[in-house]
Amino acid sequence: MSKADYAARLCTTRTDYEAALELRMQVFHHEQGYEAEIEIDEKDPISAHFILCHKDDPATAVGVIRLVPYPYPDVAEAAECFPDGAISTATELAAAFRLAARTHPEKGGAKIGRVAVRKEARGKQLGSLLLAEAERWIQEALVADVVPLKAATLCLSSQVIAKGFYDSAGYSPVGEEYLEEGQPHLWYQKRIEL
Repeated sequence: MSKADYAARLCTTRTDYEAALELRMQVFHHEQGYEAEIEIDEKDPISAHFILCHKDDPATAVGVIRLVPYPYPDVAEAAECFPDGAISTATELAAAFRLAARTHPEKGGAKIGRVAVRKEARGKQLGSLLLAEAERWIQEALVADVVPLKAATLCLSSQVIAKGFYDSAGYSPVGEEYLEEGQPHLWYQKRIEL
């Protein structure tokens, strides 16, 4: 199977959202040993979630990625952009990201996180396909503003073991290595022109 056999999509249904959360629990809790209580957090309801599925099995997520408006909005205020909780339309989601980017033009945009691919699907460059779709979506969301933005920042806190993946995707490490949940991490950023 090739990357062409897979497609990523924004989660706008309860079924897709639950598939994203299930995959995250499988990878981060069951495989990597992170506490289950921290995997699903207060940022999930204000985030854009994407899943990657094989075209022959569109109900089974093989990859997942989460984008959170950044800098993080006040969760209560951001909830106004998400009237249905974690299941929102693309338009509602885009509005929250535009607000974060407009409010903080030097560093505003999105924080990427919870990037995971099922164990049996790894090594096929599916993570890069998922990341590219999330980047494409955020660029379209930010350009669609009444006053289009000129640039935005994508940032993430990556496990050091994924350094090569983010380096090859054009992200640059900022600062020194640090521990997050007991694992070595690096802060990455990528400035995108819109």
